[in-house]
Amino acid sequence: MLPIRPPAGALPPDQVRFLDVKVEPWPDGPRVKVLIELTPFLNPPNLEVRVENSHNEVVAHVDIIETNTAKMVFTVHLKGQPAGGQFTLHSRLYYPDMDGGDSHTLVFTA
Repeated sequence: MLPIRPPAGALPPDQVRFLDVKVEPWPDGPRVKVLIELTPFLNPPNLEVRVENSHNEVVAHVDIIETNTAKMVFTVHLKGQPAGGQFTLHSRLYYPDMDGGDSHTLVFTA
């Protein structure tokens, strides 16, 4: 198996951050496309994404362990939620053996 070569400009864990977080609602139901871009990294980070409704109830949760890509796109289903509501997406980037990390919060309507 060939070793993975880090991309140019790859950063150590204590410097890895979110570059961009976007949410795009799907037109056909209670689900959204989540687009996340991270800084290039030397070690694969973990990512936690949580969506809460306007009552602060968690309606979606995603854990990505040791992602191997700095650009991600995935669909999140907002369980039991009608269209047209306001939601908050909480993203957390972390390494299990380190304190800290980076976080991002985004309010959106879906």
